[in-house]
Amino acid sequence: ELVRRVKPDLIVVTGDMIDFDPAFLPIWARALQSLTARDGIVTILGNHDYYTGATKIQEAVEGIGASVMINRGSVIRAAD
Repeated sequence: ELVRRVKPDLIVVTGDMIDFDPAFLPIWARALQSLTARDGIVTILGNHDYYTGATKIQEAVEGIGASVMINRGSVIRAAD
């Protein structure tokens, strides 16, 4: 609720989204999907995400329309 109230330009989730059990992915994805930001949602995988299963987490993130940054960058708004 706090994140929604501040109306962010960009949401960045900086890793360790799921500690060890991929069974929590649907719950986490629904919570993340409920957030909005003008420039979208970007995630970066942490070591715990790799322990859990990076491919599963990447699929869940991309399934809700967010981006996963793996060895790449992105221009948010070139004209800004």
